Amino acid sequence: MTGYDVNPPFEVGFSVKATVVEPRVIRFEGTWNVLPVGTRIRVVLRDENFPGAHGGELNWDASDKVDLDPPKDETFMQEQLFVKNRRFNKKVDMSKDPTMYPFTKDKYVLEFYYNPRSAPPHIQDKFGWSGEGITDKNFLNTTIRPNGQRVVFTTLTLTKEQILRYGDWVDKTPVVKTANYVETTQGSGANDDVILKVPSLRSGQGTK
Repeated sequence: MTGYDVNPPFEVGFSVKATVVEPRVIRFEGTWNVLPVGTRIRVVLRDENFPGAHGGELNWDASDKVDLDPPKDETFMQEQLFVKNRRFNKKVDMSKDPTMYPFTKDKYVLEFYYNPRSAPPHIQDKFGWSGEGITDKNFLNTTIRPNGQRVVFTTLTLTKEQILRYGDWVDKTPVVKTANYVETTQGSGANDDVILKVPSLRSGQGTK
């Protein structure tokens, strides 16, 4: 990148709220103060101590083991939050495949991650290749990527009881959010609900 138009760095104003609307179903709502369409924020939901997890992604060099069959006792979900009209609103349904998302552990981490290197060219014109043109007063991070690369990153936590809606959460709706999240009645225009259903290789059955 040439450094075109990266100064001053642009304040992206990230915020997020995660609501467990049903067992294994989470709605993500939030803000991103960038008007041009093209932003996709990565969200990861994983076991608190998932092997090789680091900063919104997996370290593929952490193990030389290749296993296409998902572990029975580990949960790792990754999705993209598409921004439109400076907001995002997406429901992710993991209830259709409890084999892929078993939720056997007690604690879980939600990671929210934006890397300008994954942005389309018209966004990189402002943000730069290494994030020179991006900032966020709450969630700018210059340590999780090499050489001081500037990304947006934050985490929230959920428990197994909250995600599966049992115990104290049978009749209460679990909600976790960043401190700067502001409730609004304005529609985001960015509803993009998805159902995550990945056929299990363990079953040995094809799609009928």
